[in-house]
Amino acid sequence: MHGGNLSAVRARRRAVEDETAVIRRREPPVPPPDAAPAPPPGPPRGWLAAENPWPWLALVLLVVAGLLIWLFLVRGHSDRRTVPRVVGLSQPAAIKRLNDKGFDVTAVQRPSRSAKGRVFAQKPGAGSQLKKGQKVLIDVSSGVAPVKQTTTTTATTTATTTAAAPSVSVPDVAGKDQAEAGAAAQAAGLVPDSYPEQSNQASGTVVSQDPSAGTKVPAGRTVRLNVSTGGGSQPTVTVPDVTGDKATDARAKLWAAKLTSRTIYRKTSQSSQIGVVVLQQPGSGKAPAFTQVTLYVGR
Repeated sequence: MHGGNLSAVRARRRAVEDETAVIRRREPPVPPPDAAPAPPPGPPRGWLAAENPWPWLALVLLVVAGLLIWLFLVRGHSDRRTVPRVVGLSQPAAIKRLNDKGFDVTAVQRPSRSAKGRVFAQKPGAGSQLKKGQKVLIDVSSGVAPVKQTTTTTATTTATTTAAAPSVSVPDVAGKDQAEAGAAAQAAGLVPDSYPEQSNQASGTVVSQDPSAGTKVPAGRTVRLNVSTGGGSQPTVTVPDVTGDKATDARAKLWAAKLTSRTIYRKTSQSSQIGVVVLQQPGSGKAPAFTQVTLYVGR
């Protein structure tokens, strides 16, 4: 009887010990007082899953924004090209280099100390930014201009000269409209250059001329026409593209557009450019009325 009670006591003790062990395993361990704090919990499960599209949407928006910036900064300037330096090159090499860059070329032969056939100037200069198809003017050396020789005789010294141009009378164009005055000067065999001038007279009216009416001058001489701009600020007008036009037609177009004109002749080796505008400054676009447009004409 005593032995049976002892066995029962031992059995109850083992049951209590087993229950205590289970309870201890369920309780989390208590960290020591000097232990580092536990890290914050991570993102919830499924935060990058298909059911949560916001992170993916943010990534797509970031990629699209980067693409738009690239198109604006890179592609936005792709239509402009850098003009290369061609000074010092032969005419064919200079034209090829400019054509390879996408530019049109106008070559003008002019006397220069540079070797004959070499480019000694270009406009615009190297490094300028132009659109594809715009024109670049190159000055090609035709060699040093020959010095006129003199012939000495026992009595007199004469200089070799070219045939003199016939004399013409300068017409009276003061008070006329610029287009009418310019046409009259051209009909007389003269080259009219018009200059804007502030005046109380109606805009477009020739207020003065030089040389004065009736003066005898060689044919082909330039006549200055001072054209009134009227009062107040000038409206914006459209500058036409007159490159490739005959000089007389180009001037008429500029006058009709309420612009003034100046003509500069440059020697050219291409017969197709004689009497034709090979370059204009400023080019086609917008400008205040009566702006002077310079025409470079081959001769």
